[in-house]
Amino acid sequence: MTIKHYRERHEIIATMLHTIIDSGTSGTSRTPLMYRSFLSYAQLKGYLPILLVKGLIEEYPPRKEMEMDEESKKDPIHRLNYTITDKGRRVLQIYDEINKIIEPAESKIHSL
Repeated sequence: MTIKHYRERHEIIATMLHTIIDSGTSGTSRTPLMYRSFLSYAQLKGYLPILLVKGLIEEYPPRKEMEMDEESKKDPIHRLNYTITDKGRRVLQIYDEINKIIEPAESKIHSL
């Protein structure tokens, strides 16, 4: 029997931060962040402001105005990219360390 695992809030945030780091120095936009983090649009809209207010990520325009397509020029919200901050990196490092300590114990419990 397979047990379905619903992600906790901290797991979703960690996944988002990992996705942003994996995207490189140029950051990532909303759509790739949503798909690579396995989020719905509603979840993305809920979590992005939290990460921004807490200072874990930053948003900025992705490229020069003249390089944008017409769709991006019309809607300023779609022009934003997201990068991780030093604080976000630290939070992710702590999360990963805790996860390494806890994970082996969880796998032993489930195998009983």
